[in-house]
Amino acid sequence: MLADSEKQQIQQGYRDWLASKQLSPRHGQRHMIAEVARVLANARFGNADRDQLIAAIEAGTGTGKTLAYLLPALVLTRAMERKLVIATATVALQEQLINKDLPDLLANTELDFDYVLVKGRGRYVCHAKLVSFAEDFADPSLSLGLYPDEQMPLLSGDARRLYDEMMQALETRSWDGDRDNWDSVIENRLWAPLTSDHMQCTGRKCAYVKQCAYFSARDRLEGVDVIVANHDLVLSDLGLGGGVILPPPEETVYIFDEAHQLADKAQQHFGHRLRLNATLRWLEQIEKGLPALARAVAEDDLCTGTLQRLAPLLAQLQEHMRDAQELSRDLVGAIRPGEREALLRFSLGDTPSALAEQSQAMGFCAGRMEQLILTLSGRLDDAMNGEVDAISRDDAEQWYGALGQVKGRLRPVRGIAEAYGPTGSDPELPYARWLSGREFNSGLEVEMAALPLLPRRLLQELLWQRCAAAILTSASMTALGSFDRLLQQTGIPAASRCLQLPSPFKHREAAELRVPGQALDPADKERYTAMLTEQIACSATPGEGTLVLFTARRQMQAVYAGIDDAMRSLVLNQDELGKQEILRRHRAAVDAGKASVIFGLASFAEGIDLPGKYCTHVVITRLPFAVPDDPVEATLAEWVRSRGGQPFRDIALPDAARRLMQATGRLLRTEQDRGRITVLDRRLMSKHYGRALLQSLPDYRLVTE
Repeated sequence: MLADSEKQQIQQGYRDWLASKQLSPRHGQRHMIAEVARVLANARFGNADRDQLIAAIEAGTGTGKTLAYLLPALVLTRAMERKLVIATATVALQEQLINKDLPDLLANTELDFDYVLVKGRGRYVCHAKLVSFAEDFADPSLSLGLYPDEQMPLLSGDARRLYDEMMQALETRSWDGDRDNWDSVIENRLWAPLTSDHMQCTGRKCAYVKQCAYFSARDRLEGVDVIVANHDLVLSDLGLGGGVILPPPEETVYIFDEAHQLADKAQQHFGHRLRLNATLRWLEQIEKGLPALARAVAEDDLCTGTLQRLAPLLAQLQEHMRDAQELSRDLVGAIRPGEREALLRFSLGDTPSALAEQSQAMGFCAGRMEQLILTLSGRLDDAMNGEVDAISRDDAEQWYGALGQVKGRLRPVRGIAEAYGPTGSDPELPYARWLSGREFNSGLEVEMAALPLLPRRLLQELLWQRCAAAILTSASMTALGSFDRLLQQTGIPAASRCLQLPSPFKHREAAELRVPGQALDPADKERYTAMLTEQIACSATPGEGTLVLFTARRQMQAVYAGIDDAMRSLVLNQDELGKQEILRRHRAAVDAGKASVIFGLASFAEGIDLPGKYCTHVVITRLPFAVPDDPVEATLAEWVRSRGGQPFRDIALPDAARRLMQATGRLLRTEQDRGRITVLDRRLMSKHYGRALLQSLPDYRLVTE
């Protein structure tokens, strides 16, 4: 139950905010405020069932869902003495929360709270590493990165200048060490060596901790009421056990905005990938680096004995990995002429026994090595505290970070071993497993991959069973009018409250959905591409923006090559420019009275906010069904079929409906927006499932030819 004072705070805050904007109450917004308040009131006393502490709320565009969850959450998390973590899927929504929504509430209501944006370590420079480069005493033997972008680069002229500029900017405090706040784009090859992770970092023992950008950002978390993060950072924290980067789940109320992406993010985050040839080269690099470590700790008997036990395990791991590499290359086979990659998917994730055995052996060696490295790291930690006279503090600090890098890179080996072995064969938590091969100058590189088909159990164990409360919200969480697919993927309790709030927009008056007579079935590839090229060539309108959405990069490239030079000059192509630069140029062109056309893939079909004249026409080239031969999708289809389901009905169609909802939702961003949606895929009208897709969309004015 809500206390009267809490009700009054929420109600008064809503009245004040509406008055400041000269708006009237919205039914859907009020309904969502009440629903969020109900869930958090259940959480306040800690005696409610789990399904009463979690809710999924689909709030159509224009509902005002951000205010609807902020108002009750700000009031009630403070009353509960809990932290509020708002996790988004896109940078754009994070920026909106930090730069607009939260300051707006502070300015226009009597609510008192503070907030901070939190990022992962990878967004901050490691001061110790930067000093090492800037002073030119970086020891190559201390660089034990697995892939080239993690290894210390040779200091070319541009790298030297950049690192010197960074040092000066930190010293003059004109830069805070945040990559996003540097005044130009930093290439990954130059940035990656300057970052650290929790395994490499010496923490408060670091000589540069007072200047550390990451710890300065972490310190701002103390006492703050609202933490704005992203899905990936929350998942990273949960994967570390919770409470490492963010507050512990038990003390946290989570709001997952753009929650329709949470399951996909979790699937990628909890998946495993291992490049065998690159890992073998990295193991050889470790082997070469061990003598330098042995010299640094030669006077310490514990470290010396531990290193003597480590060396044979390293040799065994290399042997098992070479065997796995040979097996994998034989399984993948040769890459066909004209192809860039060969791929072998294991049906229902059923791994050949020989490969499973080698994976298990690799995992055993990696696990033993990790235990020994933990012993070494512990001893180096003692040395940094001045408790081991035989190891200098400088040596301990440098090698602690290098060993942390090794620990981090042994974990994917163990992850693949678990996913490819018996523990990865749980029918309730199935994995998609496959091998992919690519030809490089160094030879055929084979990658072992394993992703959970449904990350629901992991989310249940790490999040839903532990959190103080959670709200999942998005403009498109249902599929074909049902929350079933969301529950299947995320694993939120089946009895959780699931609420669908319609958009207040008058879609029939504001927009038409047109399927032109020239639209074709994509099965006829050549005619279909020619039709797309012809139709899109006529889509530009002076002073207005057009968004053309493709489901395949190759199709987008073919259409871009087929349009004439005049049309091409108006197109901003995702293949050629970054997302933010495309949006900047697009707005500038429309503001100047010119036509501008964006060619984009799936990342432009959601999370893009182009109101008014910036987007008056959305062109959907093809119904957004997943690629059927994608290894995860294909394995999922097999698994559904093995359990008596129908993959198209149960998976493919609901997922396409949700993606289509997101894509069409790019058109109307405010109540004043007007425009049209063109679908160039005839199946929307000619196939029986097309009717189901149409019925799942808002009530646009349908025009067919």
